[in-house]
Amino acid sequence: MEVKFMWPAQPGIVKVLFFLNRYLCFDIIASYLLGAVANPKVCHGSFIVSSSFGVIGIALSEAIMFVRLFALSGRKKTVGYLLGAQYALVHMASIAILGVSISRVKYKPSPVGDLIPCVPFETDNQPITIFFGMIVVNEFIVLGVTFYILLKKHWETRSPMLTLFYRDGVFYFIALAITSSANIAIIRLAPPACKYMFVIPQRVVNSILAARTVLHLREESYQAKLSKAHKDRLGLGRMSQRKSQMSRNGAMDDIDSLAPIESRVCVYIETERTVQFED
Repeated sequence: MEVKFMWPAQPGIVKVLFFLNRYLCFDIIASYLLGAVANPKVCHGSFIVSSSFGVIGIALSEAIMFVRLFALSGRKKTVGYLLGAQYALVHMASIAILGVSISRVKYKPSPVGDLIPCVPFETDNQPITIFFGMIVVNEFIVLGVTFYILLKKHWETRSPMLTLFYRDGVFYFIALAITSSANIAIIRLAPPACKYMFVIPQRVVNSILAARTVLHLREESYQAKLSKAHKDRLGLGRMSQRKSQMSRNGAMDDIDSLAPIESRVCVYIETERTVQFED
């Protein structure tokens, strides 16, 4: 799906966010060093890189969801400004919390070096707990705005595209709420060596789900275009058959009085006219 729908797509904000979200994976590489090099300084440096790019990765996934919500609102400037302000405030706060969290973590060699090279021996659970709690609150707000737009603007609309919008949005929120809650529980309750074990999995889940929301919309749009093209061709074929039949009956003047088929509107008119004759 990615190769089919994203690689040939025109450059734009969604395409840039999609590929950054998919392939900016320095946090995953750095997390590997945490489990491979038995050096406290290397472990702390890897923790800084992993945490920093983890926050950036979550911010990129969130950006995709905010852009989707902006599109759902009809690209209203007021909504765009409010969403932009919310996004900036949340992720500026995330950066500040990250700085506090990093400054309070210290590593030492692990007593079981074959399994875990080094472990944190000084940690502060409060900043990182606030970070994940803030993500959940942010998603609650986004979900609330999404349903407000649904009730206000799209309640009477029966569109596969809108159904997909809301389905993927709700699923993303549920997955993010579950993974964030799991991270909060692990950080608060697990021993020091295991406190950050679920941070990277949450980052991966966010990245996958955000990317899938874009791919699903591109796929639905592609299918809708194929369906419309098929219906247009079907209408033209039926019109041609009807013209042949009426030509044999000497009744071409009525059909030929219609405008030439040069646009989708004309195709629609011609198709409707054909249906009336067949009835």
